[in-house]
Amino acid sequence: MPIRLPFPIVPLEQEEFGNIAYDVMEAAFQIHHDLGRFFDERVYQAAIAAKFKVASVEAPIAVSHEDFVKPYAIDLVINRNAIFELKTVEALHSQHRAQLLNYLMLTDSKDGKLVNMRSERVEHEFVNCTLTRADRTDFELIASRWDEMSLDRRLLPWLEAALR
Repeated sequence: MPIRLPFPIVPLEQEEFGNIAYDVMEAAFQIHHDLGRFFDERVYQAAIAAKFKVASVEAPIAVSHEDFVKPYAIDLVINRNAIFELKTVEALHSQHRAQLLNYLMLTDSKDGKLVNMRSERVEHEFVNCTLTRADRTDFELIASRWDEMSLDRRLLPWLEAALR
């Protein structure tokens, strides 16, 4: 399944990511202090990105299979390799972590940071991904029951490709 990015994202070691995350969080705390907590997510994205020489806001990712294309956008990528998901919500939830985890898996990155600017104090947490793209697509399709269910065998290759 082809995954297209506007630039290659080179995964960082945890310490390298931690150093960038420290700088991003310093900027986030200052911006939260200066602007408050009730702006739209894009205001915070632009304000944080402006503090860095190399920063991409809403970095597009396109995942495709045959005629199907699913576009995504990573909120903030610093130095073309540190991924941040910004939120302006009452509280962070599992779907926010899952969204960031999805971006990490799509880019083969190990570490990302989830940041909520809406709370009274900036809420933030690291999200780590231990699986590579190869790990996620390594499976065995056992089709022994396929015939029992009277399903068309011509669908098997398509199904396997979609799962991978």
